[in-house]
Amino acid sequence: MAAASSIQPPSVHALNQENTPFQDSDSPESRQDEDTTSDGPCLRVLSDLEPEEIERRLEKTRRELSNRRKILIKNLPQDITNQEVHDILREYELKYCYVDRNKGTAFVTLLNGDQAQDAIRSFHQTSIRGREITVQLQPTDSLLCVTNLAHTFTGAQFEELVRAYGNIERCFLVYSELTGHSKGYGFVEYMKKDSASRARTELLGKPQGDRALMVQWTDVNQLTAEHLHSKCLCVDKLPLDFCDTDQLAHIFSSRYKPVFCQLAQDEDSHVRGFAVVEYETAEQAEAMLTEMDRQLIGGQEIRVSLCSPGTSGRSTLAALIAAQGGALVAGGTSSRANRTKPTARVLATIPRRTPR
Repeated sequence: MAAASSIQPPSVHALNQENTPFQDSDSPESRQDEDTTSDGPCLRVLSDLEPEEIERRLEKTRRELSNRRKILIKNLPQDITNQEVHDILREYELKYCYVDRNKGTAFVTLLNGDQAQDAIRSFHQTSIRGREITVQLQPTDSLLCVTNLAHTFTGAQFEELVRAYGNIERCFLVYSELTGHSKGYGFVEYMKKDSASRARTELLGKPQGDRALMVQWTDVNQLTAEHLHSKCLCVDKLPLDFCDTDQLAHIFSSRYKPVFCQLAQDEDSHVRGFAVVEYETAEQAEAMLTEMDRQLIGGQEIRVSLCSPGTSGRSTLAALIAAQGGALVAGGTSSRANRTKPTARVLATIPRRTPR
């Protein structure tokens, strides 16, 4: 969807002139000391990267995204041995092999994702001693998405952060295909579920500069190149008396009209200080992230970050509320937490437009 041309939303400057709560935090008169409010610059001020560096980052993400190297072989003869499985897969480099004779299955870890895909193509629905076997990627329940990272957070720093909780199968940041800068979130798959659970518990709400990390479970089958880039923004650190969804949608329509916008409140009708805004495309969401992060609403500098990809705005908001419990999505939680309860509901919504 292109930016609307028939109705042009007011610019940041125009909104200031109209005395709305929204102000340009980059203007000289309203700019705040970055050192006191941030652990790093917003996307608007990051330096351009060389094309070679952009491609290097994107290629690393593509490589890790496809690096699912664990396969599951089913319907094997019940008397098959570990050595026989090694012999069948002798053209590949096996890192791990466990045969469950009772179930006729083998759990195999190969060198990399390319070998796993080649083994699936070569052996799926082939016959071993008269039995047709199936070969597929192993399912996993140990995959997490970590959001609200600083855009200057490097891949090495991300790996160091998540490795503290257990052995890692793969981890990677997601980068902008236009600029090569981090989009502020990444994925980590642990070798064991208990490591992932520990990481989620420890990292959820962990301060990172003036933000706090958000961590959600991720369905490995939805982690594809098509669903890698988020269409949803989390707008946090809104003033606690800001409860006008229409105005928020208007503010976040400066370039593209959102298809979904919701504020949340608790059972006592106190606003929770955050919202989710969804756009039609990931490119639109990225553009609005760049434009809106650290702007002022009601005299307060907001934080805007991309949410975990692959779900709608409504589902994303519900997941954020469920995951955070009584805590808030971003930093500065102590004063707000005293006002809110764990159970939240949506305050208002603009309806999703009918797809053309």
